[in-house]
Amino acid sequence: MKRGKMLRKSLAVLLGTMAMLLVVSVAFGATLAEIKARGTLNLGLEDEDWGRFHMWKNGAASGFDVDLAEKIAAAAGVSLKIVPLPWGDGDAGSVSGAWSPGGWPPFGVDLILSGVTITPERAAYVTFSEPYFTAGQMVLFRKAAPVADAAAMAGKKLGVQQATTSESTARERFGSSVLFVFAAVPEMLDALRAGALDAVLLDSPFALTEAKDDSSLAVLEELFSSEEFGVVLPKEVDPAFKALVDEVVRQERDALYEKWFK
Repeated sequence: MKRGKMLRKSLAVLLGTMAMLLVVSVAFGATLAEIKARGTLNLGLEDEDWGRFHMWKNGAASGFDVDLAEKIAAAAGVSLKIVPLPWGDGDAGSVSGAWSPGGWPPFGVDLILSGVTITPERAAYVTFSEPYFTAGQMVLFRKAAPVADAAAMAGKKLGVQQATTSESTARERFGSSVLFVFAAVPEMLDALRAGALDAVLLDSPFALTEAKDDSSLAVLEELFSSEEFGVVLPKEVDPAFKALVDEVVRQERDALYEKWFK
């Protein structure tokens, strides 16, 4: 083999080794001791609004997820740094890329808080904290035409968004209702407010947000499906960091629910 080819091959091996080391270090994430020494907790947060979980205004974020991250940072004795992430489609450096081939986002975030549902498929690539929020499908209705319970929806007009868990749950749990399928949530809510629908079925964070923001609306205090949100951590997370996150989640989740959804 010529010397030039040998050099190129050696360089390629070196670069490949460095890339592997980078992936391994990122997959393991920072230890709690390293976070304390750095002085900041780096939060990966979706760069788009998602109900009361995270909202962006003039480059600043607020919401349930941000408050919980602030509490975790305070427990670690450090400040919080927010790194905006696109949700993505499994691509590297995105929220969804954290549990896809390519692994943990490659810009030094210590955790992700973005209303992420805990699933076995995702847990193969990341570690989840204890659940901090239980979500599901909720019935939202007008106070002027109250809905007493699920049985009262028999024969009533129920709006759902197409190709979502709302639609599948409605067909399973509200088969005696007359279903109206909408392409988007805003037009469905407009139909509800106009009285064209008796109720709508949608994700509980959004149903609770609508009921809190609009005094003419209310929800049935029942979930017709169930999913849990967790803090997303690197797969090989430092046990001390995981323990701290879980402890803060247990201490703060109820109070934050009261603050943002009651």
